[in-house]
Amino acid sequence: MQKRPPTGSRLSRSKSLPIVPGVLSMSLIAALAASIAEAGTISGRVLNSSTGQYLKNAQVELVGSDRTTVTRDGGYFTFSDVAAGEAKVAVNYTGLDRLEQSVTVPETGTVNPELALTSKDYGSETIELAAFTVGAQREGNAKAIVEQKQALNIKTVIASDAFGDVTEGNVGEFLKLLPGISVDYVEADVRTVRVRGLSPKYANVTLDGNPLANAASSNIATGRQFEFEQVSLATLETVEVNKSPTADMPAAGLTGSINVKSKSAFSQKGRQIKYNANFNINEYTLDAGRTMGWDNREHYKWQPGGNVEFSDTFLGGRLGVVAGVSHSGSYVEQKIFIPTYQFDRNANNNQEELPVITSFNMQDGLKPTWRDSVVVNLDYKASDDLTLSLRSSYNTYDAPFHNRNWVMTANTSNVAYDTTTGNLTGTGAGLTNRTATSATSTSTSATATNSTATVQGSNLRKYGATFSISPSMNWKLGNLEFDGSLSYSNARNWYDSVAEGFLSQVQARMNGVSWNYSLPTETGIQIRQIATGSGATASNNASLLDLSNYNSGASVNAEERNSKDQVWTARGDLKIKFDHWSLPTTFKVGADSRLEVRDIENFNPSWALNANPAAGGINLGNYRDPYIPDFQKGESIVDVNGVVGPAPSPDKWKLYDLFRSYNTDPFLTTTTAQQPFNANVGNNLRNKLQSMWDIKEQIYSGYAMATVEVNKELQVLAGVRYEKTTTEGRAFDDIGGARAVTISGTTNTNAPGYIQARYGQRITKEKSYDNFFPSMQVRYEPSRDFVIRGAYFASILRPDFGNVAGGISVNDSIPPTFTVSNATLKPETAHNFDVRVEYYFEPVGVISLGAFRKEITDIQLQTTSPIDPSNIPEAIAQLGYDATAVNGAFIAQNVNGGDSSVWGLEADYSQQLSFLPGALRGLGVFANVTYIKPKDVRLFSLTAEDGIAEWASNAGVSWKWKRFSTQVKFNWRDQSIRAITGVTVSNTGVITPTLPNGGNGSNRVQYTAARKQVDLNMDYKLHRSATIFFNVSNVFDEESVQFVEQRAWIQRHGQFGARFTLGVKGSF
Repeated sequence: MQKRPPTGSRLSRSKSLPIVPGVLSMSLIAALAASIAEAGTISGRVLNSSTGQYLKNAQVELVGSDRTTVTRDGGYFTFSDVAAGEAKVAVNYTGLDRLEQSVTVPETGTVNPELALTSKDYGSETIELAAFTVGAQREGNAKAIVEQKQALNIKTVIASDAFGDVTEGNVGEFLKLLPGISVDYVEADVRTVRVRGLSPKYANVTLDGNPLANAASSNIATGRQFEFEQVSLATLETVEVNKSPTADMPAAGLTGSINVKSKSAFSQKGRQIKYNANFNINEYTLDAGRTMGWDNREHYKWQPGGNVEFSDTFLGGRLGVVAGVSHSGSYVEQKIFIPTYQFDRNANNNQEELPVITSFNMQDGLKPTWRDSVVVNLDYKASDDLTLSLRSSYNTYDAPFHNRNWVMTANTSNVAYDTTTGNLTGTGAGLTNRTATSATSTSTSATATNSTATVQGSNLRKYGATFSISPSMNWKLGNLEFDGSLSYSNARNWYDSVAEGFLSQVQARMNGVSWNYSLPTETGIQIRQIATGSGATASNNASLLDLSNYNSGASVNAEERNSKDQVWTARGDLKIKFDHWSLPTTFKVGADSRLEVRDIENFNPSWALNANPAAGGINLGNYRDPYIPDFQKGESIVDVNGVVGPAPSPDKWKLYDLFRSYNTDPFLTTTTAQQPFNANVGNNLRNKLQSMWDIKEQIYSGYAMATVEVNKELQVLAGVRYEKTTTEGRAFDDIGGARAVTISGTTNTNAPGYIQARYGQRITKEKSYDNFFPSMQVRYEPSRDFVIRGAYFASILRPDFGNVAGGISVNDSIPPTFTVSNATLKPETAHNFDVRVEYYFEPVGVISLGAFRKEITDIQLQTTSPIDPSNIPEAIAQLGYDATAVNGAFIAQNVNGGDSSVWGLEADYSQQLSFLPGALRGLGVFANVTYIKPKDVRLFSLTAEDGIAEWASNAGVSWKWKRFSTQVKFNWRDQSIRAITGVTVSNTGVITPTLPNGGNGSNRVQYTAARKQVDLNMDYKLHRSATIFFNVSNVFDEESVQFVEQRAWIQRHGQFGARFTLGVKGSF
């Protein structure tokens, strides 16, 4: 017989438990309903009446109470449970006059006031010129500064129009003027951005909070750094740099995150159409007509550009639409000078020695660039509490670059070294009369390659496209707010010279050239050919200016290179406010999932070119380039006959037409004299197998955080984030020569069977790890204009994708070098500390001073170290290498090198000086400076181009007077280490110079020189809907310089010309 549970038992109590909260809930609902019946709601919007823009972050207070709030996106604010009857609402906003407005609150229901702010500073000019007078720089700055001030974390916010028009609408050109930001150029274009001087890989980049895909120039070595080439400023409203991320932001950002925010029609009252039409031209090519261009056809060198942006609301203000299209074009001529040096082997005299100049490489690179973008942003207010949004954009990048290079190489075959000190003993038989600025190179053999002239140059067309789409929702219910979003971003990048109808590289050499050089100026090289043939007294009068004489070591290349990066993201965030608590508190929790898939293929096949007519080949003299290179370095080239002329250059389009008339299969093994192009089959197959990578990374995240308002002056935000990372990578694995011979049955290292056996296996690696990331922010506002902040956050740098995929690559030199993809590499983590003091000016301005420190654990280092024959790494031993085979061998790999640290300072000042009298009231100024000090700067320089510039600064002055306005901007970045060569790095980060007998160029430090740049903007307003403008980028054609050890020893000197933009813009 089944017994019934006794009354009062645990089971019966548990069944009755739901009744209690049910009764309580009904009581609360009834009480709430009673209170609502006697109170109403104020739900309004705050508007800047001069610009028609609704204002976010305006401070709204219910006069006569202690209740305050801050407006949301679209200028919305809400006060619920307001007693029926007359009430007064007050609004404060930087740069605008305080407004108090009375409203009548109904006993039930809602009143919807629109609070329109003005400023006495505008005067009658507001009426005369309408929104364009005040709507651009000052109002954009005010919105950004208010957002920065109200933020709980340490960040910098700048309106997208704060610095006027920027070159090509390039986000990087805009970002370089922000405090704590510096940029890296690839020739004339900004490609990557640094926050606080550290490598671009440390910064996280998002669009409206969602990650952007990054095709990374189809190069696995690019790693995690974000490239800005395929991002446009079109339809962007603000850019924010979060230097102390909160728990609801990704933890992958030692230096913080850069978030670009798009525009919403709900932020603007009424319809607005903006337009811009312009053309861009470079100072090196001021011709109005067509001249010979980059692809051996005549082109106009001025490039048109423009954009149109539409913004309006429909369906009674419930549907907001922002749509825009933009196109930008520019043209530069990249004039580059690249000498190389041979140093002695004494690591202790780097600052005093006189290195041997071994070659001069001069480049004339012609490069047009076109960027296009299409943006559609939709917002739909389904109800007062529910808003649905869609953000979508498509950006393209198209940049052909065709470099004509001419290289003179000296004879250094007889340069000798002291066996004890490693110093140069003097000059050998080939290089004589050497001084700091001149020398003579004598060929010792008519067929030798020790004193030569070479034609070469890369020719590529880089295409890129990035598509992003993100639907999202925002739902409010009382004190609850939920945000949910999905996003997908796809970035592609491809180079294909064959499809474009040209060869990516043509190289040919003229042997036996005796010549001398002098350098009367830094780059003004003078080259004189002495003779051609054997010895300095040779009588052969073959000219180095004649392309027919370039008939040795010839080859051609094609380029088939592409990558695709895709990122899927889903996230949800729930926020609940308890404003009536004694310590008002807001809780926020959320979770997100991110999947990134990156595929890279990089194939660069080559063919040997028979350029010797005597051996049945072609005569390159019949394929002269119609474009005549002009290096603009003050060069003078004189041949053996005393003829002065330009450097020779082959026509890569005409040669391609010949090339495609033959069988150009890169794996065709037949070699004949009748076929001038013969595939380098072994190298091509090896290149194909070694150049494919497939990466997948999944990150699951969750977080919880709370914001406590201790009092009106002090707010504290604390939270913790959890991230679980799973990576999977697939790439080639080099099984080593010994095993390849066993499998293939041949010792011919160029035999397809051997190559397939050695490199044809693809290895898949998997790894998983998880981390917690606590964070805390403190904001103290002792007065309305003064804010003190402090922050702590933990961060992560995941291993580069090159370590996620791949195995071992062996250089079969004696002794060998092993390059190992380290799948056991741990992520780099850091504890980050920040403080900042801010003072805000009226009407618009701020001055701040901040300090930061970063304690880094498991810093990731690129190391090269000798292999201990008694302790051979297991992966290398498995390839069949024993102690004898690895004696003297080196292993190159990424390792975790222990702990390090970085500290620094930031100062920022900007202000609109409207308090000045007369014409001076239109002045505005800004300046910022950043200083960063690593514990050991060399540890951050072991990866090429990662080196830190300790100082960086920006400054600018703007002035507006009546219809005219102008802005001058100055950007400066300090010298930084570009690369360190001739050293070994231990697993603990100890850097040791290579031994004196370790080879040429041991223990050298290469630098990127300090660089400054000045940009200029000028506008003149014709009427309210049209303004003409003139902009100059790099006004003084500032040089870009790299050098080794000391400034006199230039490694690369580039100039790209000032760029001028003239156009008209407006809105209506």
